[in-house]
Amino acid sequence: MPPAESVAVAPQLASFDESSIVPECSPPLSPHEVRALIGIVLHTEKCAALQHEIDCVHARARDLPPPVSPEFELRDEERAQVRSVVHDARLATAAIRLYAAWLHTHAQGPVAMARLPAPFVSLTFADAERITSVLNSPPRRAYAEYVLARVTALLQGKPEPAPPTSDLSPKVRRHIRQLFTDARLVVLMQHGIWTRDGLERLRAESA
Repeated sequence: MPPAESVAVAPQLASFDESSIVPECSPPLSPHEVRALIGIVLHTEKCAALQHEIDCVHARARDLPPPVSPEFELRDEERAQVRSVVHDARLATAAIRLYAAWLHTHAQGPVAMARLPAPFVSLTFADAERITSVLNSPPRRAYAEYVLARVTALLQGKPEPAPPTSDLSPKVRRHIRQLFTDARLVVLMQHGIWTRDGLERLRAESA
């Protein structure tokens, strides 16, 4: 996303105004539109697709060839939803500003995931427990390290790492990839919170 669209939204700062997270639009964003945009911003694949579509728009405006599209794991209707946002100037601007707000909240680390400012939905302990329920063996955690690297590359516009050899079933690998579509969980895993003990410590810090 263009850095010029960044806005200061650190929850711990005295000057922080939660109402500023919802972008001002004309007409104002409806609750449905806010939920839809948050659903894109906090979904790693959709968010990366949003960034790619915006890059394509910028390339066309400069009469340049579009960037090569990564292989997103999204259904056709999900890609269509992202494109419809990008081609609506009002929604595209709102999405960029919501993403900037998310990046500032993301920078606060894993504890902030349990007390996200509205309209972001905070991560509950039950939500976070999906980490331990899915990543409950070394082979699963090893595959998760690859998925985390892939998601990070997608969001940063970098080349994706090659998938590793894995004896896990396609169903298990798909389940792990699904876990990493939740940007809030990704923050936890970027900080090495993989275990129940780690989650318990996080819950104590969040109380």
